[in-house]
Amino acid sequence: MKVTGRPRQFDREEALERALELFSERGYAATSMADLVERTGVSKQSLYNTFGDKRSLFLAALDRYCERTDAGLAGELARAEVDACALRGLYRRLAKAVSGGNANSCLVAATSMEVGGSDCEIAARLRTHLERTRGRFEAAIERCVASGDLKQVKSPRAVAGHLTNTLNGLGVLRGGGATEAELEEVVDVALSVLE
Repeated sequence: MKVTGRPRQFDREEALERALELFSERGYAATSMADLVERTGVSKQSLYNTFGDKRSLFLAALDRYCERTDAGLAGELARAEVDACALRGLYRRLAKAVSGGNANSCLVAATSMEVGGSDCEIAARLRTHLERTRGRFEAAIERCVASGDLKQVKSPRAVAGHLTNTLNGLGVLRGGGATEAELEEVVDVALSVLE
């Protein structure tokens, strides 16, 4: 006779969402299992049974964050034929979201600085996400170059790398106390390559 465990008494997706919020606010190291239990409202044992250890829960949260941000960027770039003006507008909106009120609003940037270099699996996930972002920008820039909308761009790949790096760097600057005006200046300079 097969013995089955008690059914879960919580919403896995909701718990993962609350964990993502907490990791985004505090980072990986500063978030304890007790903090996760408090934020999610799920018992420690249930979190372990569902997600594994704290690191596994963090990886699931990081994956969700990366999937969500990639889907948002892909959706924005797929809405209509993107010209240079639309690309600049999109970048400004993304920059505003990344550098928003929460000092750790960019989980990719925060994780890159905190654990990316010391954890090969996390570093690989971050690299995949950043390469996907860069690829999406590169494809949009190539379309703008092909249409004649961007005439000064010699290397869409290099420009896409610059935009990706700057976008993620805004979260770092915000965490370091940069003002809205300072962040806006950085965005203006970043976008000057799309003139």
